[in-house]
Amino acid sequence: MPPTWPIFIIDYTDTATPFSCPQIERAVGAANVYYSRRSVVHDRSWNPSTGWVDLGRKVLQHGRQVVQPAPYPVRTDIVQALDEQLQLRNLTLSYPIEELPRSLDVVHLWPLPSKQVKGQGSGGVGTFHSNLRTTVSKIVKSLGRQPATKNLRTFAGLAGEASGLGRTGVSPDYIETMLDAKLFLVVQRDAWEDHYRLMEAMIHGCMVLTDRMLSLPPGLQNGTHLIEFTSESDLRHLISYYLNHPAERLAIAGRGREVAMSQHRSWHRLEEIIFGRKVTDCSVSGIDRLGCTTNSRSASRATSVLTQCMLASSGKWLEGWDASLLICFAVQ
Repeated sequence: MPPTWPIFIIDYTDTATPFSCPQIERAVGAANVYYSRRSVVHDRSWNPSTGWVDLGRKVLQHGRQVVQPAPYPVRTDIVQALDEQLQLRNLTLSYPIEELPRSLDVVHLWPLPSKQVKGQGSGGVGTFHSNLRTTVSKIVKSLGRQPATKNLRTFAGLAGEASGLGRTGVSPDYIETMLDAKLFLVVQRDAWEDHYRLMEAMIHGCMVLTDRMLSLPPGLQNGTHLIEFTSESDLRHLISYYLNHPAERLAIAGRGREVAMSQHRSWHRLEEIIFGRKVTDCSVSGIDRLGCTTNSRSASRATSVLTQCMLASSGKWLEGWDASLLICFAVQ
């Protein structure tokens, strides 16, 4: 390839271990190689003494290498499945679905172990375990057993498929559970941040409560589009407050949904990586990029770049595609 083409290397592995591609840097020049990664938080870990996670630190530079954050976007197949479910109710994506009647007060999609098995006390899915997620599921389960919250309808477990099947397909149960939740808890893993479910819950009109994130995706603000919690007592207080203040809950859910659908689609993520900003404006009602308008003179080049990156990932850029590394090149 011509040595002047910029190369964009995007790392979607979980951990924030620094990486580089010296062979590519030698071929085209280090100044023409740009790195992006999903995980930019180092030293996040479970602290047994506090019964919570230590947040770690956000790192965007390793030596001379500057890293562009690339958090998970909204999956288009999830949007399509949501649209299909809404059509069954004679609704469209443009409807303010945060206002739909919802029967589940609090939902957290992480199962507790059916019985305490040695080595599996942290609960989880298959071989995946998380102390923080299990702690939060236990909190959700306990709400129905306490006098002040005994009338709450809660769910902590699986809805739809887990692990790989959940990442590459969409279950109607998963969609319906999110459409039925008033408060949806999104909890990161013990050792890293970012979760597909953050955006997925917001586009369904749930009000999202998430544990504190150092790498909150751009455009999202705590208290405006979602609510962050920092401890068990904080979470219990916030659940009680927002269930008793529905107008505030619905306003936050609506603003979160708007930002997720209009600013965090898969093409937006590529635009941010390649151009440093979004170059398309999208409606909350759009299923795909066809409904978006261009706000930049770079429209034709943007389309060319996005096409090249799509081809590099077999046309499935982040739409349930479980790859760890993608290399794109921008056509001059």
